[in-house]
Amino acid sequence: QLGSTERWDLLTSNGLNIYVQEDDRCVDFYRQVSQALRADGIFVISFITPPEQWQPRQASDLEHQRFLFQKVIPPRWNCFREESQMRQHLQDAGFAVVAVHHDEQRMFPTVVARKY
Repeated sequence: QLGSTERWDLLTSNGLNIYVQEDDRCVDFYRQVSQALRADGIFVISFITPPEQWQPRQASDLEHQRFLFQKVIPPRWNCFREESQMRQHLQDAGFAVVAVHHDEQRMFPTVVARKY
């Protein structure tokens, strides 16, 4: 919960959604962000894509990452989302996606969205 009555030009969330499995809870959060933004405000958010979409530099990198994150230190985050899901969630919350910037390995994209 944002808990702010002020209106902002820009808000960001770096990966908070990777800890929340329920899509409706994420959309509710995005709606709160939309309400906290001024007209045409910008929301910058990241998310983690499903492992089968990752493009590691070498196949062995992916094998090592999977082993590390599944066996050695199981992370508390595991809420993967497709880009199409993120686009729909943001649209449902009152945003138009301006751009999606993929990192080199297509694991943790950043979305720039504008409140409409």
